[in-house]
Amino acid sequence: MKILYSKIVIIIFCIFSSIHIKAQSTVNLTNCLPYSSDRSGNTPCGNPNSSELKILRINVHYFLRNNGTGNFTETGDNNGGTLTGYDFSRDVLEWINGHAAWNSTQNIPAMNTIPTPPKNYQYVLDAVYFHRDNSHFNFNFSSSTYNTYKENPDHVMQVLLTDVQGQTSVAGYASSLGHTSTTKYTKLANVYSQYVAHAQNPNAEYGWTMHSVGGSFQHELGHLLGLSHTVRYNNGPPCPYSPSCDDGCNDTVSAYDMLNTYNATHHPACGWNQGNQPGCSNNVMDYAGANALSPCQIDIIHCGLGGGLKQYRVCDAVINDKTICHFGYPQIAYYGNKVTIEACGNNPTPTLHDNEQANIYFSNEVEFHGGFEVRGEATFEVFHVAACPS
Repeated sequence: MKILYSKIVIIIFCIFSSIHIKAQSTVNLTNCLPYSSDRSGNTPCGNPNSSELKILRINVHYFLRNNGTGNFTETGDNNGGTLTGYDFSRDVLEWINGHAAWNSTQNIPAMNTIPTPPKNYQYVLDAVYFHRDNSHFNFNFSSSTYNTYKENPDHVMQVLLTDVQGQTSVAGYASSLGHTSTTKYTKLANVYSQYVAHAQNPNAEYGWTMHSVGGSFQHELGHLLGLSHTVRYNNGPPCPYSPSCDDGCNDTVSAYDMLNTYNATHHPACGWNQGNQPGCSNNVMDYAGANALSPCQIDIIHCGLGGGLKQYRVCDAVINDKTICHFGYPQIAYYGNKVTIEACGNNPTPTLHDNEQANIYFSNEVEFHGGFEVRGEATFEVFHVAACPS
């Protein structure tokens, strides 16, 4: 496809859907404070605007060995397939955005009437990077990998995909829950190993990889947005039946409450894919691979994205005008108030080719000057996003 626009203003509105699923249960939590409050009765940020859709930016970093093995590459899956790291990143992002577009009724306690409001947040894939470096290939809890390879960290959250030798289960670490921190990254291990394990199993489907990896992505990103585990310590093990272990939200029932108020027969931290079992938490933040978030948790997310984390949002990136003289990987998303695409100096007019993708996010208008080409299997999309309210 060839686009030859001399000067055309494009207005295309982006639609991020959100589905509101109402609770169908019948028993109230009569011993609890009002919904969306913490256990002291305080509402996060006073009154966060949870009804406004908020879209934030993430980078994905793939870490390979020096010889280029051990992870996705720019051109394939390193396992005989053509699925690239760019493709896989887009697929995971589509999965987590799909799950952020709906909410589940919390399982615990049974037959509760805790509301299930829309989550109203989404993610944009900003860029995808590939690093061939033995010293950072393996997972560790050090910040050195982030410090070495972070890209635009004050405006884009970083996802670092590493490896643990001999393991295939996905594990993760998030850098900070704080809403004022600008060190926002999550390090995930064995994402690629999980993909290869499923690819080698003729009975496994790609969707199972997405469920495993996507569930881990959304859980760790939840930490970056300010959420703690609800029935676990933040380093993973289940909470004891003690009031001292709690995420602070009134509407996420603690292990202590389950035992002392609801007569639980087992601990509610049941583990991966057990969230739909009776008495088991199906909260996003409980390693269940499930999708429930409470009103208080959603308010905490919007509290951060409306305050100290505002700089990570797309609406904060479409305030100033932007001239684009070049398109191409690793960058995928481009932002501006008025976005102008044109040749600059001696450079030719920007061109997309092969399987490249470019997405424009703008708040006012997009202009093309001269010939702009989209070749081969490349894709080009334009989205309108209103600038953040001042």
